[in-house]
Amino acid sequence: MNPQKFVLKSDETWQFRTAQSVRPEVANAIRHVCESNKLILACYVLEARQSEASDVKLVIAPLLAEKANEIDQVVIQFQEMLRQFPSVAENTCIMSGEQFKHGFEGKEFYARNKFK
Repeated sequence: MNPQKFVLKSDETWQFRTAQSVRPEVANAIRHVCESNKLILACYVLEARQSEASDVKLVIAPLLAEKANEIDQVVIQFQEMLRQFPSVAENTCIMSGEQFKHGFEGKEFYARNKFK
């Protein structure tokens, strides 16, 4: 798996929704990364696509205590976890959860406050 970075262009429209079908072992691995990293306050697991005809991508979007300052470190942890699931990894992107915290409030896949 060779991670690639991509930049969303302002003229692109993506549709996001809460992920509907994440394999249990993938969900458990995502949850484990979230629980083991104290910087992760919450995490959104979403499905995204550009149009009805495009492929659905899995989006892992952690919301960090330190904002984007540590996002690269967290992304590396998720990339390492995804090595266990190559078929999932090839269609997954990891991005900051900042832009999702209002539109998906209460729909977090993981929220540290709920488990304390």
